[in-house]
Amino acid sequence: FNVSVTDLPLCSNYYDLATSNFGIEYSDFNRSLLEVSRVLKPGGKFEFICHHIDSQLIKRSINELELLNILFEESSALDCLEGLIVELKKVDGGVEENEAESCRLRLNDCLADLVERFNERFYSCDFLSFMKYVLTPKVKDKQQEFDFFKSELSGYRIRLTKMVSAAFTPEKSNEFIRLSVNLGFEELFYEIVEDENGVVGYRFSGNQPES
Repeated sequence: FNVSVTDLPLCSNYYDLATSNFGIEYSDFNRSLLEVSRVLKPGGKFEFICHHIDSQLIKRSINELELLNILFEESSALDCLEGLIVELKKVDGGVEENEAESCRLRLNDCLADLVERFNERFYSCDFLSFMKYVLTPKVKDKQQEFDFFKSELSGYRIRLTKMVSAAFTPEKSNEFIRLSVNLGFEELFYEIVEDENGVVGYRFSGNQPES
């Protein structure tokens, strides 16, 4: 809805409940908690579920980010694949394959390094399946396909980075509670939420004073 929790288009002292599921942790708490305090009526309550740094989702995201960050380094497998695509286009135009073969060898070296560092994690990543796809003869405009894939991968990397950065640590949780206290919220409570797979997130709750 393109609405920021730090600037809610809502009436003051009006609402019974403010909720957020994996959202408010992306905001500036100094501003978002102030807005929550503004819109809740006396006796109103907030209930928030936030990402936990030790949740399975965040742990997987951290592992993915480690691989993605390496892929976006200079002279990485991503760069080598693009170099090969450029040279293959020249080959299609009648240029000899020498440079294309050199690019292929550099790409193979990068892949071998990634396999050694990440093992099964690399075999299951999107890069490997995309590489196999884009290098097939049926893909005519390889550069266009590569540019789209790289753009999507970059966007995904940014989203993962934001999610991991937003995840609550114990220190961040304590700061959240401290700010809530400073704003006058009462009956403050937080706990770690778990399911059968382990930690899911933090749950926070608090009440606006009755008067």
